[in-house]
Amino acid sequence: SDDTRINWQLLAIRALVKEGKTGQAVELFNQLPQELNDTQRREKTLLAVEIKLAQKDFAGAQNLLAKITPADLEQN
Repeated sequence: SDDTRINWQLLAIRALVKEGKTGQAVELFNQLPQELNDTQRREKTLLAVEIKLAQKDFAGAQNLLAKITPADLEQN
């Protein structure tokens, strides 16, 4: 299903960031569809911050973090 594919894509992005392959992570991140479930959207938001940190864009990471509220991270 699409959800399974998207979940694998999110896992792959996280792995690429951890391996220092930021360019590949960004490519895959940019291919994520707009339609995501809540869990996937949360993961995408956190990955965006991790990518900014990996790119040493600390101001960008801080801006993204400032937009995240505790409610955004709560699981229903």
